[in-house]
Amino acid sequence: MFVDESEASNDLHHILMIDDDPDNQRLVTEYLGDSFQISCRASIDDALMQADRYTADIIIADAEQFAKGPGDGLLGLKDRNTVANAPLLLIFGDGNEIRLPQLSTIGGDDYIVKPFNANDLKIRVMHLLERSSRFCELKSTVDFVSSAAMTAMTSMSEMGTLIETLKKFNACDDWQSLARVSIDGIAAFS
Repeated sequence: MFVDESEASNDLHHILMIDDDPDNQRLVTEYLGDSFQISCRASIDDALMQADRYTADIIIADAEQFAKGPGDGLLGLKDRNTVANAPLLLIFGDGNEIRLPQLSTIGGDDYIVKPFNANDLKIRVMHLLERSSRFCELKSTVDFVSSAAMTAMTSMSEMGTLIETLKKFNACDDWQSLARVSIDGIAAFS
């Protein structure tokens, strides 16, 4: 069941689990259910159909969900605002040798291999949440600095216009040129 935003507890991080194996869903819920609110879906298509009804801080998915293609379904899911910044933890079957190439192709942030234990899963989830939190903080800082830079450039542009108008003002020899420079200067500031 998905976590409906209206019913979601703000105290717990939300995990979206995408796996068609009920045993994997049960294990993840058992291992993380005390610390996280978990929503399980059997496929990416299921998740896409319900994407506007839930939010997720992290996505845990069976890598086999992406074996048929380059992760188009995940891209569609990550386009949704409710999960856009959620890191992806992939679950690989034991002995799957295509882990790392598939991880980068899909856009996964980390992976874990079956069979996994509760401690390994918690460590990976906490690491991804911490990294996601730092990314959001960094993005917020970059947005603030960009806004401040734009404000400074706008102010500098206005200051440059004022200085140029003052230079022209000081070079005026008669009242008509002084009036023209004054009107031009006022017009430059709309």
